[in-house]
Amino acid sequence: MQPCHIAVVVLMVCACAQGEPPSAVDVQNQRQRLAALEQAVAVADSPSAKLAHCTDALRDAPDAEFRGKVLAIAAKIAAPELEAFLVRVARTDPDAMIRGRAAAVLGQQGSKDCLGVLAELTASDKPTTFQVGCIQSTGTTRRQATFALAELACRFPDVASRVAAVLRDLKTPPEPDPEQLADARIQALYQVTRDEPLIKPFLDRLHADDPEQRISGVVAFRFLKLRQAPRELVRLLDDPSPKVTSWVALVLGEVGDPAAVPPLMTAAADRKREAGTRCNAIFSLGRLKAAQAADLMTELLEDPNPTVSANAAIALYRITGKRTKQFPEGYNAD
Repeated sequence: MQPCHIAVVVLMVCACAQGEPPSAVDVQNQRQRLAALEQAVAVADSPSAKLAHCTDALRDAPDAEFRGKVLAIAAKIAAPELEAFLVRVARTDPDAMIRGRAAAVLGQQGSKDCLGVLAELTASDKPTTFQVGCIQSTGTTRRQATFALAELACRFPDVASRVAAVLRDLKTPPEPDPEQLADARIQALYQVTRDEPLIKPFLDRLHADDPEQRISGVVAFRFLKLRQAPRELVRLLDDPSPKVTSWVALVLGEVGDPAAVPPLMTAAADRKREAGTRCNAIFSLGRLKAAQAADLMTELLEDPNPTVSANAAIALYRITGKRTKQFPEGYNAD
């Protein structure tokens, strides 16, 4: 898959199937229930009461998309019971994606007491189905819990050594590894320890003969929370494979190294390149809010490729706050 001005998510996929789309009646009922929940939360007189409404809404709610929306509402409520609520969802929800979201919030907002449950999920969460739109798949929340552990360690440095020990003790998953758990373990451990040798396997992939292996190496750098982009990664903007360069252009923006701005500008301006690479370079320049790229984005508004000009309009808005006629109608750039 070649990314183009979007952030591509690595899913926990083991198997996929087409699910039945919800009926119009089901969709309407869910909207009404969600509106009623939002109203109840808005008027509740305490955070605990607000969260109680979310707990009630989750009870016997069969639709995973609805439960995900309830979880999103609950995660914004600063109630004393929120952590227990999230732990319950992370352990018991039948949908792997919902469990993963709850684990991620525990890493972002939970106390250091969450270490135990996150370690448990990382090591032994069992595969279940999850659903994205009409697509049903099978997976676990182990990957999300692994990165949630790293997030917890970064927020609470006094538990970092315990988190590192948990990550080091994880068993190597058997091949095939569709959830990329082996990579996630190393990436999370690097986030916690900043031990440079941990990055070497990913750097080695950047030099592989197989472009798919090079892409695997590039994508790995999305999950390391680096402070600077390695030179080996930046150099791959000149890779002979357009799929590789497209990914590199996207990942450099996610790393966020200002030193990557000049080569990204060169890639964005090069009309000989495929649109995927140019669009991702433009997207990254907007993400970086690179002021020195504003003039280039203005020039690219007149690019003959409409996808390039639309992405330039989005990037220009993010850099300067200026909207132009090329800005896609209805696009949320904030």
